[in-house]
Amino acid sequence: MDDPKKNFSSYFEGMKLGEAWSGDFDLLAKKGMPAEWIYDFKRICQMKMLTALDVHEFLDEEDCLVSTIYRGQEVYPKDGCFFYPFVDDEEIPDGIERVSAHIGWLNNASREESLQEHACLVASLYSERLIHTRRVSAYLAAIHDIGQKYTAATNAEGELCFRNHAAVSAFIAGHWLRNRREAVPGKDQFMACDKMLVALVYAHMLPKEDKYYEEKFWPEYADFIGMDNIKDTELHLEPIRVFSRQCDKSITSETDEETEHKYRKHIRRGEKIIYECSRS
Repeated sequence: MDDPKKNFSSYFEGMKLGEAWSGDFDLLAKKGMPAEWIYDFKRICQMKMLTALDVHEFLDEEDCLVSTIYRGQEVYPKDGCFFYPFVDDEEIPDGIERVSAHIGWLNNASREESLQEHACLVASLYSERLIHTRRVSAYLAAIHDIGQKYTAATNAEGELCFRNHAAVSAFIAGHWLRNRREAVPGKDQFMACDKMLVALVYAHMLPKEDKYYEEKFWPEYADFIGMDNIKDTELHLEPIRVFSRQCDKSITSETDEETEHKYRKHIRRGEKIIYECSRS
């Protein structure tokens, strides 16, 4: 391995939206990503994930890339403990030896949830906004955090984090959406929609301040979509803000019991949406 101290997410640092969409593996090679990581990453990106259900079921699988990235990290799936590579090549702090969390799990506010549960939650919340069709919303909800499978790392405080996972997710999403489009003859007209979805995935972790979107992200986004000289930026930025908010939204109520009931209701609804949109 070229640089065993660097984790997978390091090679996506500073990646632009257009670069994520292009899905150029040569770019990763130029950044020094180990050849075996690129080989397995290509295998993931070449998969035919045609429906939201395909993606949803893949979220908690230990695939070839997970095995390659975390090799030597002492993965113990039986007791749920994993040794993660540390971000920024920092030394492991005293007293921090491992993080008790499954690959495929994340922390959402005060609740620990699986990537599958989070996808269902976002599918349920986002479908209420009616920005896209239910089928598109379900696929977007399922795919937006796929990069978390490959970017799990421990920060200096021993907390689990997923640095640059949005860029990794967008990179994978670009490939899977193209694969899906190629599997359906005569569907090239949907490329514009695919680019929008990749932009939503890429931007879902950006700062939420309006000023950031308008001054920093908009020029890059407009160039990516091919919308030069369009004055009504709000019309195009609002869908990005809406999706980002649904990804971060916490379910709360007056009591813990009511909160849990409300949360589980969203999970069941999201599961139904993902299943129905994939089977119809």
